[in-house]
Amino acid sequence: MDGSYAALVAMVGCFVGLAFACTGPSAPPEAAVDYTQRSGFWTASSAMSTAGTTSPGAISPAAQTNPAINSPGVVSTGGVGAPPPSMLPGAVAGMPASMVPGRGAAAGMSAETPAIVAGRAAAPMAGSASPAPAGAAAPPVAKATKLTLDYTTATYGGKYAPINIGAVWVADASGKWVYTLEMWCGWQNTKHLRPYTTAGGPDYSTGLLPGSFTSGKAPPPDVIASATLKTHRAHKSVVWNLKNASGAEVPDGMYTLNFELTEQEDAGKALQIPFMKGGALGPLMAATSPVYMDVKAVLQ
Repeated sequence: MDGSYAALVAMVGCFVGLAFACTGPSAPPEAAVDYTQRSGFWTASSAMSTAGTTSPGAISPAAQTNPAINSPGVVSTGGVGAPPPSMLPGAVAGMPASMVPGRGAAAGMSAETPAIVAGRAAAPMAGSASPAPAGAAAPPVAKATKLTLDYTTATYGGKYAPINIGAVWVADASGKWVYTLEMWCGWQNTKHLRPYTTAGGPDYSTGLLPGSFTSGKAPPPDVIASATLKTHRAHKSVVWNLKNASGAEVPDGMYTLNFELTEQEDAGKALQIPFMKGGALGPLMAATSPVYMDVKAVLQ
């Protein structure tokens, strides 16, 4: 009895071993197959050998015989299932299928929305400027060559009104005199132009003799110099060529256009207009004043 039982057990074991040897190990579940093997467009990862060839056992026979599997850029829909959208060319993790290249524009995209389709560049947004070509030179910036000035003075009721003396000059950012545009002042009266003399302005007052000057030195030709005025009037076509007393162009930077007049033997009324040489062309911002009216200063 014991011998028969042992023989039966041995026979069953032989049949089991034979069945295992015939069938071999079970194939990995379909979910374990790397999706990168679904198209010849990509390279398999876990199913690749060290020589870079695809392991035939990693794909089912139905998938290997499907012609769509080996067509570059084509995703198979039979045999092994389609890869997720994140595995498609150009797809971004989390991108909806409607926005995957080759699947059309996303739902809700209007005709004006740049298309997200493979092989098509996004259209420029409305109002956006095209980039300048590489190496293109910047357009030249217009540069001022002169400052023109028109203005009219009015009395403020000084001791000798409407008789008045005055000066117009340019100072640098530190307040130092740079150039005189106009001066009307008689002999020995320059000292009453306090801001002008403090800034270092030269004495272009007229002398006792006609055509002479108190300092004995005539001003540059473009400086308007005259004697004390008996009344107020318009001052037209005053020009500064943006140069200093030595004839050299002044550097770019901040400057101040200064006005001063007095009707008495003391400080009178002043006006200052700051401006930037090397900045934008056009009229300077002028403050309103009851003494200096219709001021029109223009960099051009």
